[in-house]
Amino acid sequence: MNRKKIIPFAILGVLLAAALILFLGRQRQVTLIIDGQAQSARVRGLTVGGALRQAGVQVSPQDLLEPGKATWLVNGMAISVTHARGVSITLLPDGGERQLVSASQTAGQLLAEAGLEAGAGDRLWANGATVTPDQALPAGKPLALVVRRAQTVTLTIDSETRQITSGASTLGEALAEAGILMEPADRLSPAADTPLEGP
Repeated sequence: MNRKKIIPFAILGVLLAAALILFLGRQRQVTLIIDGQAQSARVRGLTVGGALRQAGVQVSPQDLLEPGKATWLVNGMAISVTHARGVSITLLPDGGERQLVSASQTAGQLLAEAGLEAGAGDRLWANGATVTPDQALPAGKPLALVVRRAQTVTLTIDSETRQITSGASTLGEALAEAGILMEPADRLSPAADTPLEGP
């Protein structure tokens, strides 16, 4: 190859390298949503992973990331990171307990990961607050999930027998949930404050 042909190729290579440097060095405006909290950031790089590194956001394999690390970065893109957290699941009334690390955001999803499910009438609490299986839970913080399994209670009322199912903690609460009101002259055995602890 003669010298005249080499020079145009060299110039083209320099131009391509300069264009690549400019492209890589160009800042992009993105929105980072970290555990539900949104913030704007200007970053350089080609991929979502590169943008997160520049922003100092750590992502582990157990975290939820949308879109994925290898996704090409686009100006104006929203990047969502939900960090995994420690979750303890306590089952009442039997007292069983499960531990897991998860980024799932609902009680139903967390129970499924632990090989459990919420049954009809079960009661759920997350860090002391009543929740439903599909309710979104606060992200990023350790979570204590309590599941009170519904119990079947056999009642005899004026010689008639019926059954109710309730996740209440006491007999009195279960009766109130079922719409069974006690009059002052009524007698209840066992007492209303009797815990429902299963068979």
